[in-house]
Amino acid sequence: MRTAEWSRIVRFGAPVALVNLSQYATQIVDLAVLGHVLGADALVSACLVLVVVNLAQEPASFITANAMTTLCADVFYKQRLWLVGTHLRAALAFALLLTLPVGALLWSTPALLAAGFPHLPAHLRAGADAYAPWMALAVTPALLLSAFLGFFRAQGKMRSTAAVSALSVLVHLGLALLLVPRHGLP
Repeated sequence: MRTAEWSRIVRFGAPVALVNLSQYATQIVDLAVLGHVLGADALVSACLVLVVVNLAQEPASFITANAMTTLCADVFYKQRLWLVGTHLRAALAFALLLTLPVGALLWSTPALLAAGFPHLPAHLRAGADAYAPWMALAVTPALLLSAFLGFFRAQGKMRSTAAVSALSVLVHLGLALLLVPRHGLP
C-alpha cells in the first residue's frame, strides 16, 4: 500500500477506534472507581447491574446512533439541509422514548435478581438496589450522546465524534470520582 492510502486509513480509523475505546472506557471507569473506593462487594453488585445495561442500553444506543447516522447522511448527501432539524428532533424523541423501557428494566434489576437468583447474598442484592437507580438515570444521557455521535458521523466529522466521546469519558470519570466517595453510589 502507498503512504497516502495508509495516511487516509489512519486519519479515518484512529477517530473510529477512539470512539469505540471511549465506550468501553466509560464502564471501566465505573468499575475501577467502585472497586477502588467501595471494595469487591460493591464491584460485584455493579457488575450484576451492568449485565442488564449491556443487554438493554447498549443495543438501544447502537440503534439510536445508526438511525441518526442514516437519516442525516441521506439529508447531507441529497443537500436537503432543512430536514436536519427534523431528524435531530426525531432522534431526541426516540432517545427519550427508549429511556422509559430501558430505564424501567434497569430500575427493576434488583427484583429480577431476587427472582432469578434467590441464593444471591443479601448484601450483593442490596448493592444492586443502590446501583440500579443511578444507572437508570444515566440512560437518557447515554442515548442522547448516541444521537449526537450519529449526527457527527453522518457528516463525516470523525474527529468531532472522537472528541465528544473522549470528553464524555472525562466527564464520567469526574462525576464518578465526585459521587462515589461522597455517596457510595456511581
